[in-house]
Amino acid sequence: MEKGFTLIELIVVIIIFVILAAIAVPTWHKFQARQRLKGAGYEMLNDFLYCKVKAIENGNCTINIFPTGYSIATGNQNINKNIDQLFKGIIISFTTNQLKFNRSGFIDNITTEQIYTLSNPNNNIGTISIKVNKLGKVSLSQ
Repeated sequence: MEKGFTLIELIVVIIIFVILAAIAVPTWHKFQARQRLKGAGYEMLNDFLYCKVKAIENGNCTINIFPTGYSIATGNQNINKNIDQLFKGIIISFTTNQLKFNRSGFIDNITTEQIYTLSNPNNNIGTISIKVNKLGKVSLSQ
């Protein structure tokens, strides 16, 4: 009696593996895209909060927002973030492209709550919004 697998058994195992891979790969890609969107949202939220803290420390901090990223200017330091490159395909939608935090942590140049929406137009994975009000409260909603 010989030990080993027959050709038919190997082909059946390979077919099962191919079927499982065909099911898993699209789900994995969607999961990765969703995680990139969440990562971009938390990155932007943390940078907005960083700017608020720097404004309280140094007197002011300005964030300029663009569809593919943003820049933070505080004192003699400038930080540029390209969300599209960091998180592959994420864009930002907004109505006000600049936030100016003052020494109190409030925002001088807005009168109503501003919403910054992050999305990936190449994937139907939803959006994440960052809300900022005049009092400097910054929050993230999914």
